[in-house]
Amino acid sequence: MVKPYPPANTRNLRRTRVRQAVLSCFGASASPLAVPEITRALQRRGTKVNKTSVYRELATLEQARIVSPVFFDDGLIRYELTRKEHHHHAVCLSCRTILEIPLHNEIAKIEKHITTNTKFRVNRHELKFFGVCKNCQFIKRS
Repeated sequence: MVKPYPPANTRNLRRTRVRQAVLSCFGASASPLAVPEITRALQRRGTKVNKTSVYRELATLEQARIVSPVFFDDGLIRYELTRKEHHHHAVCLSCRTILEIPLHNEIAKIEKHITTNTKFRVNRHELKFFGVCKNCQFIKRS
């Protein structure tokens, strides 16, 4: 699924060649991306950019709330476009595929239950699922 990406100038940022190229990587990806993945994607497209420039652009885009960091258990910081709808991730422990899992209604019920029963006010939460995707399950069966 290709996602639209926000033009940099909509958030009072200059529309630079590198910034637009980095943003285009997110538009073409269905899952969060780490710096090495972004750098490789740009190089495959013929865009000459170094790792430092990608880090700098991501910091600017994060500060402008255009991208958000996502953390998994592998030590890499991945980024995805910041969206209004909240979602969660499922990570395959074999191939590292990352799937988006929308659970808004279910999580809202759990948060309400927590607040009602414990008087604890939930400000935010993080929920990640780790397992084996259907492709890797099929490969192991073969």
